[in-house]
Amino acid sequence: MIVVSAVPSGFPRPLHNPASLKNIFLLDDITFWVLDIERGQVTDKRVFMHDYIFLSNHAGVHLYDNMLGIASVQNQSIYILHIKDSGILLDVRTIGYLNNEDDELVLARYRLAEQMYSNKKVTGGPEFIWDYMDNTGEEDEDSDWDRESAWEGWEGSSLGSPSSDSTPPPLPVRRSEPPDSTNAMVPDGPVDRSRNGRATSLRSFAAPSSTAIPYECTPLSGVKQRLMAYLFRKAYSSDRTSHLSHFYQTFAHFASLALWRMHFLDNLHIVIKFGLADAIVGKNIDSATSSQTSFFVIYSLATTKVLGVYENTSEELLKLYEDWQVCSGTPYNQSGLSISNPSNSLFAREEHSRRIRAVQKARNGGPVQAVKRVLSGLPFNDQQFVDSPYLDHELFSYDDKAINNVDRARPSGEHPIKFFDRQTGQFKFAIDPNLPLNSRQVYAQVRGVKRYVTCIFHPVDPFILSIQQVNSSMTVVNLHIRREQQLEPDR
Repeated sequence: MIVVSAVPSGFPRPLHNPASLKNIFLLDDITFWVLDIERGQVTDKRVFMHDYIFLSNHAGVHLYDNMLGIASVQNQSIYILHIKDSGILLDVRTIGYLNNEDDELVLARYRLAEQMYSNKKVTGGPEFIWDYMDNTGEEDEDSDWDRESAWEGWEGSSLGSPSSDSTPPPLPVRRSEPPDSTNAMVPDGPVDRSRNGRATSLRSFAAPSSTAIPYECTPLSGVKQRLMAYLFRKAYSSDRTSHLSHFYQTFAHFASLALWRMHFLDNLHIVIKFGLADAIVGKNIDSATSSQTSFFVIYSLATTKVLGVYENTSEELLKLYEDWQVCSGTPYNQSGLSISNPSNSLFAREEHSRRIRAVQKARNGGPVQAVKRVLSGLPFNDQQFVDSPYLDHELFSYDDKAINNVDRARPSGEHPIKFFDRQTGQFKFAIDPNLPLNSRQVYAQVRGVKRYVTCIFHPVDPFILSIQQVNSSMTVVNLHIRREQQLEPDR
């Protein structure tokens, strides 16, 4: 079992790398603990000092097989760890400012060559820095190692298929598109360069924002350079010259994007979510990110190349989310048999289509806003879902807005949540997260106040724990046990 603890950081610390965000205050010292449940011992831990990682709803952490991915917003890096059977954590690699394990050695050669050139320039000598590259060990083609073969040990897991248990074909990756698709990859509106600081209860983002930093003075990280190279090649290969001009015009916007979240597709591919730093750490993150422009990048761990870029208004990405379990966050193994999503359940797909139509017909809605609303939650992590047969759309029918298999707090209503048999439509049971009837006089005092409830389902036994927060001052905890021949739950 892996648990996480976070405490506020103390004294300020120098930036981890040149691509680190400079204007996020109130950072945390975050510790990941690996626990042996049978022995009750701590097998290993990993500490990230002065960092900013999304821990709520498992947003910044993804566990896939024996691989653990952690997205650091502060350091603009992705830490990939390997969990051994003994519970020991091994550092595999860090993606962010550098892409490969030997990038630091290459940079050290250039720094040494630059230093030698500067020293020689004072005393006189050759005027070209390239004369010193041979002396510092220029990379030999014969000794260059195959980066893809280094990841052969991590292979063995392929992308999931919603309709077959056998090994499915690989996930379709957009490598080349018609010329008209280039404009869908870049924003149409101007870049928000507001210099007003935004304060939150957890974080503060000081002015000037990172989008106001001169881009010519800010070095691009390795992963962002791969992103810019992919977009440039796509625009350059287009038949329309306006695409290349559009790339130059939006270069500053893409340079200001911040790495936000990550998700494993398999052992060799990950999805990286980029967004504006102001929206990521600003006020009302959930409401802001659903309307802000963000980009999803498919990144190859073996080749360190970007294989595809999708905007959060992409119909193609929405189609992948609806058809492929790996994009919907379904666990890589068969343990999550009761997890329903649009890719593996017809009833879940109908509920998904119903929500899209509701956004399309709503005020200030439309097709674009509907796609944004659905894709704003991506990427979904496996541990974010609740595996319970009571939430299986194939077995029960219930109000998906009041409760579903995503582990997060939801607004609590006045009435119990009712569950009906999917085949017969007969009422089976109900979950009432509110106070019992004998405490209604206390409940009347907080009537009309927003309440949020979190339901914890036992994976096997008919036992549910509901935790309701009332105005951040009162907590209502109910224990629900299902018994036959009883309509209401016993608490």
